[in-house]
Amino acid sequence: FDVQQVLYEEQDPAQTTGSETNLTGTQQTDLDSGLLPAAAYVPAPGQIYLYDVFYVSGEYGLEEVVVGKKSDTILSSVSIFMLEDDETFLSEQYDFIEKEDGIYLDYGDGYESLWLPADYEEFMYWENEWEAFMIIAVNQTFETADEVFENCLIRSYEIPEADYYVTQVLAPGHGVIHHEYSPDVPARELLDHYTVDLETANSFLQR
Repeated sequence: FDVQQVLYEEQDPAQTTGSETNLTGTQQTDLDSGLLPAAAYVPAPGQIYLYDVFYVSGEYGLEEVVVGKKSDTILSSVSIFMLEDDETFLSEQYDFIEKEDGIYLDYGDGYESLWLPADYEEFMYWENEWEAFMIIAVNQTFETADEVFENCLIRSYEIPEADYYVTQVLAPGHGVIHHEYSPDVPARELLDHYTVDLETANSFLQR
């Protein structure tokens, strides 16, 4: 599976990605067409992921992502830890919440980001306050060294003001599992993931 091959082969020639994205509005879709509900792509509580992270600066690091659920009013809670020089520190925390128009990330500071619209489909584009997304392909298969993920979404993610652009892979029940800057140049690569009991996962939310 080649993320960029999907990007270049399946995208409408009239549309572009990255810093050249030039789309207006969004398209409506009927989920009866075979697409999974947006909530299916939220990472399920009780999981821990380990990633290689490759920074734009050329530096390298390890990242641990723990998925819990701190209340019944949200879908899941995520804590991201950076592992550097035998030290672990909290990098980011947010909750996945579901609204009528889609799945949002709630950062707890009053800012909510539309992560995946309820009516998503191929070539749908949307913007938040400082970031932009576009669905490049749906129902894709993505393989790591140890696992095969079915029914994946491929999308672009951009922070225009920071000149930051990656291609992402979203897997059902796991969320974003892969980032690429360009073909064969990973930004975030899944090394391993495993399940834990919810009590253990939630204990990370207090750190």
